[in-house]
Amino acid sequence: MGKIMILSKQEQSILISTYTTVMLHANTITEQFYQNLFEALPEVEPLFTKDMRQQRKMFTEIVRLSISSVDRLNRIEKQLRHLGEKHTAVGIKPEYYPVLRDAWLQAMADDMGDAFTADVRQAWSNLFDIISSMMLGER
Repeated sequence: MGKIMILSKQEQSILISTYTTVMLHANTITEQFYQNLFEALPEVEPLFTKDMRQQRKMFTEIVRLSISSVDRLNRIEKQLRHLGEKHTAVGIKPEYYPVLRDAWLQAMADDMGDAFTADVRQAWSNLFDIISSMMLGER
């Protein structure tokens, strides 16, 4: 993970504009995300003991919260750190976070097709790196 801790205005704009597409296709994208994640890290699948519909809903809520705070992510740092502590407690390791990010990016790319440009990929990648750093208490 990189140590980018601030998103540029352009990245914020890209995130906000692509968020609508993400939310319109949230079920499909999050379903594909978890499939990608479990293919890349089969050892994490047993850690997800909740109903996967509920799990996808919780993940979507974190995305929503992050986008709503995209210009001031420090506002949600405490919540993200608490979430990270919960993840650590159930066995999610720091080295899983980049794999999680990549699984999400691939799910978005699969859904968005040509609209998933290099700039879109970079903006979402940077957002996930910041979220991960906050969850891991690296800030």
